[in-house]
This record gives sequence, structure tokens and C-alpha cells, in this order.
Amino acid sequence: NLWVHYKKHDGIIVRGSKVHISEASISDEILVVPNRALQKGEEAYALCFAVPSDYEGIKQVVHFHNFRKREHYQKPADFGYTDSYVIFDDCFVPWDRVFLCGETQHGGIAALLFALFHRHSYSGCKPALLDFVIGLAGLAAEINGIEKAPHVREMLSELIMTGELGYAAGYTASDLGKPEVYVPGLGFVPYGPGSCIPNSIYCNVGRCLTGEAVYHEQEILCNIAGGLPATFPYEKDLTNPETKALLEKYLTRNPKIPTEEQIKFWLTFIDFNLSGSSGSMLYGSYHGGGSPIMEQIAITSQYDLESKKDIVRAIAGMTPRQKRK
Repeated sequence: NLWVHYKKHDGIIVRGSKVHISEASISDEILVVPNRALQKGEEAYALCFAVPSDYEGIKQVVHFHNFRKREHYQKPADFGYTDSYVIFDDCFVPWDRVFLCGETQHGGIAALLFALFHRHSYSGCKPALLDFVIGLAGLAAEINGIEKAPHVREMLSELIMTGELGYAAGYTASDLGKPEVYVPGLGFVPYGPGSCIPNSIYCNVGRCLTGEAVYHEQEILCNIAGGLPATFPYEKDLTNPETKALLEKYLTRNPKIPTEEQIKFWLTFIDFNLSGSSGSMLYGSYHGGGSPIMEQIAITSQYDLESKKDIVRAIAGMTPRQKRK
């Protein structure tokens, strides 16, 4: 909800906000684009510009998603992320940083291209995250001594298939990229001075396939891990001289793996699956780049369904579409 408050000879004054902006607090620039198609009467919202992230007139309300600090079982690095409510409080933007101002006809394409490239990148990002999830599942199965159980192998195969199919869709979207974009009502039309735009169908397929799977992946991890992560002792209990040896005795699942290694694994498993940060990460994985329903709308509105009907008509001996009255 961001608009042009008024125009000046040397720039514009904007008001409003952009919300749920990942890593805005550590970015160099903030690029603003419309988030939907616009129509006559909405010229104030047909707005695109770029300003530094710490620019005058910008306020960021930052939400930190950090894991619990470790005192004894140190990690190679601290992980986390941020998102921001970026508020433009009568922010002045000079004309040389304004790319769109009032041209409603470009609002839809700007929003579409943002979503398209975001979903394309997701088809690489989410499979990479799934590599980590697959590793968590595999190690949890090994530590619990169930890695060869048929039902566990089946669950691991589900994770692998989701990750590789999502990556394949993103790769195919790249391979089929062309300097054209899908415009509702017009179909695919040339766009840009030779820009390679990834194939929209495969971008949306990859994003939707992997986005819808995130909670099922959590179900698989929960199945393989069992209830231990939910009741796992705190570090101070694990290192307390009175309880350390006893806890190590009762926490050890696989005698072939050093107990300290098992503890490090479960603490990491908990960080990424049972912490406050992990809950936010799941919401981001599900909704980031557009909720699955948005990909489904894009797929069904852009897919050439009629050509598939023609195949059936030909096999069934029906009258071809173009000759039907």
C-alpha cells in the first residue's frame, strides 16, 4: 500500500509501506514495484523506484529470526534471517531514481515479472534447502537405527523426488527461456531488448510443487525423528556434572556414533524444526514468491489446455475443434 503523495519539479513524495520484505535491513537498495495489475484511477499506485535501504524518510520495523545461542556445543556459524515492514514516511525520491509514475498499463507486467523471477529462483533455493532436509532425515534415521526400514526409505524417496523435480522444473524454465512474457488476454508476446525470461509454466510448477510440500516434509522428519527433539534437554543440563553422564547414557541411540555427535545433531535438528525461527521459515517457504494458489492460477490460465483436448478429439474420432459449430 504505497502511493505518490505529490509530485515536485525534482522528484516525488511517497507514502505507505511494503511489508514482509526479506532481508531489507541488510540490503544495499530497496526496489519498489506494483504488486498487481492497475486500472484507470489508480495512477498514484503505479509506482516503481529504487532508493538506498537507509534512505531518509524510510523506517524499517525489523523482525529477527535467530536460533538460540549455544554456550557449549558450538556451531561453525550462526544462522538466521530478518524481514521488515518498510515504511515510507513522506519519502522524497528524485526523478532519476523513478522508473514508473502513473503509467497504470505497466503495473501488471511489473508485478508479473517480479513474481516470475522470484518463483524461478525458488526452484533453485527450495531444492537446495531440501538437500539439508534430506540430510536431516537421513542422519535421524541412521542415529535411530532405522535407515534400512522400508517405510523410512519410502519417506526419504519422497523428499528426494520433491527436491529433484523442483530443480528440474527450474532448470527447464531456464532452458526454455525466451525474450517474451505471458500477458493475460494476449498470450506470450515479445518483451524487452533480448532479455531472457524463464518459462512461466515451469517456474510456477517448480515453485508450487516444492512450496506445497513443506509441511509434509515436516511430517516426514517428525516420523523419522520420533518424539525426542520435542523433549531434548537444554545445554546446561547436558553439561551439568550431576546429570551429564546420565543424560548421555539415556540419549544415546546408536552405539556406533559418538554420543557428543548425536547431541550436536539433535540440537541442530531442533534449531531448524522446533524453534521459533523454524516456524517462521516454514511460513516463508510456503508463501514466499506467492502462495500455492497463485501458482495454480498462473498455471491454469497460461497452460495450453485446448491443445490437449485436441489430442483426445483426434484419438476419439471427434470433430476437430476448428470445424465444430
